[in-house]
Amino acid sequence: MSHDHTPRARFLEAMGAAWDALAELLTTAHQRPPVRWATARENPLGGARIFLDAGRRGEFDTFKRGRQVVAKWEDVEAYIERTKVKRSRRPASAKTSTTIEPDPNGTAEQREAYMRAELADARAIPMTPELEILVEQMNAYKRAHGIRVPRRMLPRTSSKRR
Repeated sequence: MSHDHTPRARFLEAMGAAWDALAELLTTAHQRPPVRWATARENPLGGARIFLDAGRRGEFDTFKRGRQVVAKWEDVEAYIERTKVKRSRRPASAKTSTTIEPDPNGTAEQREAYMRAELADARAIPMTPELEILVEQMNAYKRAHGIRVPRRMLPRTSSKRR
């Protein structure tokens, strides 16, 4: 009589196969790199609100771990790569081909054209006499009504306190 067909032998054989499968699973689990998790506090997007809003829109899979919203770090990075905007740069030749050379002895129109071309290259708004009057009127209105601009809204030109 062979012991291979007994219920006990079949049970031990099945248990041995299960142990082998479990050992294989454990060895492959240790070979995989650990998963890095992104939270609202620590994420590649940089801000909690941006992370939470993108997760709410379904841009990447999220779940709750306790009170935290969590996503796989690599999923968030993939979202960043998908949404990157390709910036096109102007060729250097296009910038220099439209420049106007200043002429100190030129007419007022030539000087004005030079100034506007320089400002257009810098993407700035030219300060015209009309704009100067408008800015002065706005400042007078703010002084008359006691309107103060918050410090964070002012340009950082000096560190002096007011």
